[in-house]
Amino acid sequence: MSSKDNSQDNDNLKSSGDDIIVRQVVAPPLRPRKDQPTGFHGNKPSLFLRSVNHDYLYYPMEWVDKETGKLYKKGYYDENGEYYESVVIQKDKHYETTVACSFCGTEIRLSWEEGELPSCPNCGAALHDTFGKALYEDEIKDTIKNVRIPKPNPDKNARPKPPSEEDSGPIFRETEKYHPILEKTKPALGIILPIIAVALFFVVIFVIDSAVNKKDNGYIERSTWNVSYDYTPKPTPIPGYCTKFYTKDDLNESYYVRTLGRMCYLDEFGRYYDEETGCYFWYDPEQNPPSVVYEFDGISNEFGSYGLMKYDYDEGRWYIEASYDNWIHLPDKYDESALWHLPKPNEGKYNGKSSVYVYAIGRECNYIESEKNYYDPETKCHFYYNDLFGNKFWVYWFEDFYEEEGIGWLRYSKSEDAWYTENQTRWFKLKDGTYDFSKYCWHMDGNPI
Repeated sequence: MSSKDNSQDNDNLKSSGDDIIVRQVVAPPLRPRKDQPTGFHGNKPSLFLRSVNHDYLYYPMEWVDKETGKLYKKGYYDENGEYYESVVIQKDKHYETTVACSFCGTEIRLSWEEGELPSCPNCGAALHDTFGKALYEDEIKDTIKNVRIPKPNPDKNARPKPPSEEDSGPIFRETEKYHPILEKTKPALGIILPIIAVALFFVVIFVIDSAVNKKDNGYIERSTWNVSYDYTPKPTPIPGYCTKFYTKDDLNESYYVRTLGRMCYLDEFGRYYDEETGCYFWYDPEQNPPSVVYEFDGISNEFGSYGLMKYDYDEGRWYIEASYDNWIHLPDKYDESALWHLPKPNEGKYNGKSSVYVYAIGRECNYIESEKNYYDPETKCHFYYNDLFGNKFWVYWFEDFYEEEGIGWLRYSKSEDAWYTENQTRWFKLKDGTYDFSKYCWHMDGNPI
């Protein structure tokens, strides 16, 4: 070992009475955050970029807080809520930042050496123009902390003295403390605690088993006579308003798109396709909220495994999925005037009407905006009008019928004089004589007014 190595060891390891002082490298604690942006509805914002002055959090898209109506821009926000369009952290001749590619929208953590021109790893687009107005700051340095530890005791039977909490107290978590009484009881606790844990486990199993048996017995007593139709659909929960579903049964083989003035045809994957504009479109129940999505040739395929597109009717703009659940405004390089979209859906309304007169019950029912359904309080029926892709019909949810029979959304076929119920993937026909529909259910007869 060289004399230089010995001197470094002497600097990092010094004696002080009964203790040894060790120099420890510690990252500075995060600065407390206040007045932060609110209502962000995309992915969680990126990890911190830390400089000598601030801790920055990056938001990859602009958004509006629905509660306050405040618009927040895409970019960086420090611990005080101050906005910055772009921030670059300098580490000697090394640079680092987080940015969304202006070409393909991909959010990336960039790292490059001085003199290099950083580019997007997804599409290869040069990104040097992104940093023209960037705020350049030096990285925050780790600090050196002196920590006292006890000197080794030559006596093999002696327990080491715990380090002083005052000298080596942690920044981010609690450390173990030495308690002589607890140390003496550890052997006994090692036997007693497992026994207690096993006993509690069996008690919990017994309680759960009893509850399940009670529930199953109650279900069998009530439903033994509900066995006469081909498939027993799993009962659906109380209706999730705004979560209307569409199945393959809801789709016609062809659909006339008035916006285009021509027919579009269904493929084997349940998507409609317009060859002239190179666009696939379909209803996606996985979206929040469920909506029609589009894939345009020449745009969507530039985003790799992503590229789904949605039209925001309120903003009058297109969004595209640049990465998982990361929806951004369609980049300006694409011509939105060349795109098309379906008319705004009625969201369950019949021809946009805020109320409809139901002949079957002899009264008018109002549309509840918050529920996206019409509602009749006397029969406790929620119902809406399906008008997507040209296949039009009414869908019903009778609270009492669900409570008694366990059947949720219903659909009536006038030509068959039969009721159908949904089970997520399709509609199932309910056989005659199984349920007393006349006791709970009614259906629209003719066009409402």
